[in-house]
Amino acid sequence: MNEIELKITKSMFMSVLKTSAIVDKTSSWFLGGVAATSALLIANISAISIFISSNIIGLMIMLLIISIMFGFIQKYLATRINIHVSVTEAIEPIVEQNVSKGTEVDFLKIVGVIKKATPWYQKKEVEKSIVESAKDPLYGYKNASKMYNRQIFYTLLQVSIALLVLAIAATNINKI
Repeated sequence: MNEIELKITKSMFMSVLKTSAIVDKTSSWFLGGVAATSALLIANISAISIFISSNIIGLMIMLLIISIMFGFIQKYLATRINIHVSVTEAIEPIVEQNVSKGTEVDFLKIVGVIKKATPWYQKKEVEKSIVESAKDPLYGYKNASKMYNRQIFYTLLQVSIALLVLAIAATNINKI
């Protein structure tokens, strides 16, 4: 891949990754709605149990909890993608400017400094990311793109399960 193709590819990745914030915002609103629904369902369980059996109410609460869990997984992925976008936007101009001057970059020094500031549970992942990025200039973009695809997947699960709860409620309402 020549230099212009690499730049175009990186720009295309970044354009898609920046939409992660939109997905995250939508998911956040949905997460708030699901949490509020769960709270109302639990707070009014005695009144609702007149219309829907307690087993079905229990199932609905469990599904809402699972939906909330998927919402939090989506938020974690959105945060990681946002970190990638922010770091890339910060270092890309520096790299571009210095590569054109022929400046050598010692990635092992960078790994050492970053590892010292990284929590123990992320050290290996951060080290791998920096080392692999030195070998493949698209590594970080590919990795973030995979996270973006998972973010979309978990958002769809979050929404689908919450809608399933509504469908279960609608089909299990007993007449008075």
